[in-house]
Amino acid sequence: MTELEERTDPAGQLAAIAGYDRRPFERAGNLIELVREAGRTEPELADAYERARKLGDRTRVEVFSSWPDATLRPELDVATATDIYAALCNIRRLHHLHRRAEPVTRASRTPVE
Repeated sequence: MTELEERTDPAGQLAAIAGYDRRPFERAGNLIELVREAGRTEPELADAYERARKLGDRTRVEVFSSWPDATLRPELDVATATDIYAALCNIRRLHHLHRRAEPVTRASRTPVE
């Protein structure tokens, strides 16, 4: 979160939050998904997942609330902006983006004769 604290502009803070949120998904995404899915039948895991999610949301609300009034569209409040962010930056969306951005393999760079 140091990067977030160092950034003072909303665009920089949003980039820092997105980077902070992305790293756990990249490093432990399968584990996060496992905990989320296991929470369907294991109340303790559901509680742990929900607490972590709410902590992230609280951080976003704090950051979004600190922005100058004209940063968000006039019809957009902080709670809705937080919901939109959560819809766009989540484990499922990250997996989808990674699948779409598969690295080019050596074989696919070989010219066809």
